[in-house]
Amino acid sequence: LSTRLQMARIDLFHAAFEELDAPTLTEPTDVTPPIDHERRRGVVKLKPVDCSPQPILSIDAARAEIRAKMDEYLAMDHAAHMLLVALPPGSGKTTEAVRQAEQFAMQLRGRVLYAGPRHELWTDLMRESTFPAAARDAWWYHWQPHTAGDPDTGQGQTCRWARQFREWTERGHQGIQFCRKPHVCGYDYINEQCVYHAQKERQQPIVFVQHQDIVLGHPFLKHAQLLIGDENPQSAFLHDWRIPAHALIPSSIFPTDGHTVLLDADTLNLLRDLRDLVDRAPQHVDGTAATAWQGEALLAMLGGPEHVHTVCDEALLANELFQVPPLRGGPDAVDSVPYAHLRPLLLHLRNEAAEALAGRAYVSRVRITRAGLRLLLRRQPESSDRRLPDHIIWLDATANTDVYELMFDRKVVPVAPRVQMAGRVYQVTASLNNRDTMLGEDIPAVDGKRGKNRSAKRADVSAQVAQIVSTHGYTRPAVVTYKDLKALFQARGYDTAHFYGLRGSNAFTSHDALIVVGTPQPTIEGLIDQAAMLHQERMRPFNATWSDQVVRYGAHAFGYAVSGFHYDDELHALLQQSREAELIQAAHRVRPLFRPVDVWLLTNLPLADLPPDTLLNLNDLYDAPRGVNRARWTEVEALATRLGGKITTADLVTHLHLPERTAQRWIDAASHHPAWKVRMLPSDGGRPMRVLVRTFAPDFPPRVNK
Repeated sequence: LSTRLQMARIDLFHAAFEELDAPTLTEPTDVTPPIDHERRRGVVKLKPVDCSPQPILSIDAARAEIRAKMDEYLAMDHAAHMLLVALPPGSGKTTEAVRQAEQFAMQLRGRVLYAGPRHELWTDLMRESTFPAAARDAWWYHWQPHTAGDPDTGQGQTCRWARQFREWTERGHQGIQFCRKPHVCGYDYINEQCVYHAQKERQQPIVFVQHQDIVLGHPFLKHAQLLIGDENPQSAFLHDWRIPAHALIPSSIFPTDGHTVLLDADTLNLLRDLRDLVDRAPQHVDGTAATAWQGEALLAMLGGPEHVHTVCDEALLANELFQVPPLRGGPDAVDSVPYAHLRPLLLHLRNEAAEALAGRAYVSRVRITRAGLRLLLRRQPESSDRRLPDHIIWLDATANTDVYELMFDRKVVPVAPRVQMAGRVYQVTASLNNRDTMLGEDIPAVDGKRGKNRSAKRADVSAQVAQIVSTHGYTRPAVVTYKDLKALFQARGYDTAHFYGLRGSNAFTSHDALIVVGTPQPTIEGLIDQAAMLHQERMRPFNATWSDQVVRYGAHAFGYAVSGFHYDDELHALLQQSREAELIQAAHRVRPLFRPVDVWLLTNLPLADLPPDTLLNLNDLYDAPRGVNRARWTEVEALATRLGGKITTADLVTHLHLPERTAQRWIDAASHHPAWKVRMLPSDGGRPMRVLVRTFAPDFPPRVNK
């Protein structure tokens, strides 16, 4: 080899041993994390760095900044952007938003819509109201949906045809088109007797609605001057539309004049081909999701991309195909009304055929399954009857700015100061504790393939939680974990909640510790479908390559190789909304922002917005020296107690039956632990004897982290 080539290979060899560095850092803390034990489990040491972190504000200073930014924003006559308040739960976002809504109304500046994810938020809003209780009904109104009533909740009936109304809208038709039909209610009933439509006469300036009201349309939406939203509304924008097989081919299409218009032959044949493919779609096997007909394979079975493009393009010119159907008979006739799926189906098929003709790979949003047709769509609020106000303030502790700009189609300005927490965060970096290792039955090793001892893993994690609770003396701990794992911790007497089911909850605000077990994550297929619905304009396929990127634990000199879609920012952002954001939301259920409460993370996933004060591995958790078997170290502790705090190599060999070399190694390892020291004591007529002496009883937090 040439000298230059040899030197290049030497450079590559040395480069392989360079220490990894990390990108953006958070503020430094006063605790140096330990190096992990011999089984590193992905934790790596990083270079120390100098950083100039964003200033950390007190909770009062952060609340003052929220108020100032909202005041400044609402002082604008016409805002070209929306304000996104991304502060942790407990920072006072909702309190200030309610104050701003009431101040806006009192200044007679117009109607305010306050949107939430669930009706239960109404109680929290009324608790934050600055108005006297007797005056709130004059200023606030809780909008009720079309419902037949619920005796369990005390909610009264607002619609006498609630089921039929829901069926009509799920088939893709506007609700008012159902209500005004003479065989249903008609205008006289709407104007004089309908409980739901009577709400439109309400004069209260602040109206509480649901997220879906903003996306699907609300009678007050185009007349409101301010919209305030609480929590992530993403699910309201996603429309995974399922059209059953029997409804895929409408028998006829009805324009507004009521005359039947038959489908043209080419369009009808295309729909028939789709219907035939339903019966040939892959079966579900053992409860797993079957692969749908989609993409180029689907186009080929429909006659090829050129044929599909021509048929769809010509059909889309026939506007009469997409009018509102009549409702012949009473409200129950809604069950025979055709779905309004033709336009989005033909649009997406045409777009996909155009990409195929150009020789480009593309995202497929048309799927044929055994159940029928799936269309991956996005609901969009901006239309003539769904115009959003100029001023929009949205509150979301774990918001992603890019996702909000996509959903609301306007520039987003975030307000996200860092806030000093009163609580303390401990993170055990021993394992990701993901679903595959925790849930389900054990899988034995077969033909050299490793098995999965999930029951042992569950028992080990349960013991870790018990160790945390007993060592630290918590009297009312709570556990957040997977839904299928709640019973494991409920059996120990802990209050529990599960991932994706606790956002906005105040159930744990009086507990003295919160332990988060595991790392939530939806399926990769589900995330790609979400991305396909949300990013409707994107035809380029999502890069679902699963890769690692080292992320630092706060400002510590340690990191972890985090897996994700690092080659596709849009897909990775949705992953973080379902994974990192969910962990942060879970941790804040005990309000560590203003309560001196402990939060434990039993996951090795670093969280930039929740940096740990203390990092521990399992030996630290059990206060065992590094390099020893943590499970058996409790026996060493018990032996030391029996022998007056002094142990020799011979004691470990005699009482615990350890090999002599192992006993010597454990004594060496314990000598580096703050709770133990090795001393040389005189022996009878021989060399001094090496003795392991306990200097103090184990306590918590472990002294190794101080």
